[in-house]
Amino acid sequence: MMTHLQVVMTMSNKYTFYIVGAGGTGGLLTSFLARQIAALHLEKGDVKIVVIDGDVIEYKNLSRQPFSTYSIGQGKASVLASSLNMLYEDVDITYYPYYIKKMTDLLDRISHDSIPVLCGCVDNGTARKFITECFHHLQSCIYIDAGNEKISGEVMLAIKNNGVILRDCKGDLFPNIFEDGIKPAHEKSCMEKTSSGEQLYVTNITAALMMFIYCCYILNDQWQMIINKSFIQFDLDELEIKAFDSKELLCKK
Repeated sequence: MMTHLQVVMTMSNKYTFYIVGAGGTGGLLTSFLARQIAALHLEKGDVKIVVIDGDVIEYKNLSRQPFSTYSIGQGKASVLASSLNMLYEDVDITYYPYYIKKMTDLLDRISHDSIPVLCGCVDNGTARKFITECFHHLQSCIYIDAGNEKISGEVMLAIKNNGVILRDCKGDLFPNIFEDGIKPAHEKSCMEKTSSGEQLYVTNITAALMMFIYCCYILNDQWQMIINKSFIQFDLDELEIKAFDSKELLCKK
């Protein structure tokens, strides 16, 4: 029986991208991806996007997230999906307007008629832990994880094919990232959300662009490129972007 990732290798081009987090990085990634899918003129449904986020739009989000003042108070996932559906009618974009509070919240969203590509655009260890657990529950899956500070960050690609992990998740190599001390968004008070530090907009753009590049390789089945360049680090203060095989991280541990 052909598994999800084996379908990728035979260039079936059926994928579902699950964008977990519709904020600075996730909002940009979703926009990039929707435009690229539209440009490929694929059959509607061959490539789908599911936006997942329970957060609502606040005034402070407008400086670095793809929303307007008219959207304040509305759900990020619904506004993002609806606006992109209007722009790209032939792209299948749906949304789940809730937080991922446990692993099954994400696992239950996974469609079994396409290759699941999990795109983690979250800013806390708890959410990243649930995405990692979902990756391990799936027989075949691709997981792109982004993490960034104010002016730097990293993007990592994990791949699992028919139960065999070809590239590890970041959390499997560095389990301490699940204990970062940052509360999940649904547990934060209004004061905590307001006072939390923001990344720079250019940092979100860079993280989203690196994730988008991986997505483009996935859509074009250029596996020889992304498997061997499965870890990207960037430092905008030093104007540096480095890509290497995540297996090298095992040698450094």
